[in-house]
Formats: sequence, structure tokens, C-alpha cells
Amino acid sequence: MYGYKFDYTTLLGATERNSTGHVTSARSAIHTWVTRVDPEAELREEGGTGIELDLADADTLAWEAEAIRTLLEEDARKEEVSVFINLGRR
Repeated sequence: MYGYKFDYTTLLGATERNSTGHVTSARSAIHTWVTRVDPEAELREEGGTGIELDLADADTLAWEAEAIRTLLEEDARKEEVSVFINLGRR
């Protein structure tokens, strides 16, 4: 994912393994999405704390809003799934 060897089992919780040590299930997982702001786009300060790192372009803000909507919808739809969101707008 990042261009170097990484142990993805560190992102899993409550794992179960088979007799050979391979992960066969996990009760939780940490997901990370990396986005990039277009440096040529018009930047907006919307919903952040006001420091430069919170600047985002309209496309990034729209993506965040849709990601939040989709994740909250999934959280409400499935009782056995809990979603915790940590995005710039949250």
C-alpha cells in the first residue's frame, strides 16, 4: 500500500488463525484512505480548526461529505457493524 513491506495484521483486531498461523478472521479492522488536495484548486477553509493542514479543495470536501454519509448509513444499516469516523470534518 505504501510502497514498502507492511504487516497488515497490525491493523486487525480479535484475529483468529489456523494451524499454520494464517489469519482466518478478524472482528475489527482499521481502514486508512489517503487523499491529496490538488494544489491548483481553489482552497477553502470549511469545517476545520483553521490551521493550514485543514485546508481542502471543493472535491476533497465533497468526497469527505460522501464518505461520512456512506459510513454512517452502513453503521445504521447493520447492527453487527460499528463505524468510527475520523475525517477532517468530524
